Amino acid sequence: MSPEAKRAWWGGGLSAALLAWLYGGDLSEHLQAQGAEVYAAVAPPDVVFAGVVLAALAVCLGAAGWGLWKRQGPAWKGYRLLPILAVLALFMDLFMVHGEAQRLPSHERLSAALDAFAAEVTLKSTPEAVLADPQGLEQLARGLGPPGYLVRGKPLEAFRVEVKTGCEGPAAPAPGTPAGTLVYCVAQDRMQAWVTASALAAGRRAGSPEPFTQGGTLVSAVASTPPRPPKTDPETGLPLVPSQEGADAGGPGAPVPGASASPEGGADRKMD
Repeated sequence: MSPEAKRAWWGGGLSAALLAWLYGGDLSEHLQAQGAEVYAAVAPPDVVFAGVVLAALAVCLGAAGWGLWKRQGPAWKGYRLLPILAVLALFMDLFMVHGEAQRLPSHERLSAALDAFAAEVTLKSTPEAVLADPQGLEQLARGLGPPGYLVRGKPLEAFRVEVKTGCEGPAAPAPGTPAGTLVYCVAQDRMQAWVTASALAAGRRAGSPEPFTQGGTLVSAVASTPPRPPKTDPETGLPLVPSQEGADAGGPGAPVPGASASPEGGADRKMD
């Protein structure tokens, strides 16, 4: 076999194997997602695109087989259809069919969503207590976008929030908690709250809803009360330095009752 024939065979064979593996896998993944209670994917595979690619693959294989049957040489253009199809399909798949957000793994999206939710709660809280209003928390959760998981083959549209109080640390979702639920657990003093989620453990592709863990460790984010703003001078609006705050509150910087400042900076006391 000539070197040209070997290149044609290798190029066509590898292209066909790659397309069959990728888009045959998409069809298999679609069927698996339809049957799974929870599936780790932002969106279901595009079965229409996969079907078109596989149909085109069958046509190209037919053309290559016809060339072999007719004993066409390696220069015959029909052998080039498979590599051309592979390049076109991968280009369209990468830049037109699937966006960047869909290529991000579901567990990474969920981890980022937990951190973002905790940060938003901190911004909406007061120095006295973290946000605990269910409606306000649901509104913040809707702003996170979709959780990045499929339920029976359909994407979850938004997170839901389950509020608990009197917590001493992060609480794992109870068995049966629907996927896409954020468990918001407020400390007894209401100075901080822990956020966990119900989905799948990182690395699992399909299964029933379970606490979101990584390496067997429950993943959580912490929301806390923001720091108190510094006291300001009512006349200038500038922050008070500690000595001024003490003077205003009768602390170390405050004048001693019954004493007046002497010219030397001391205090004149009455003598009997």
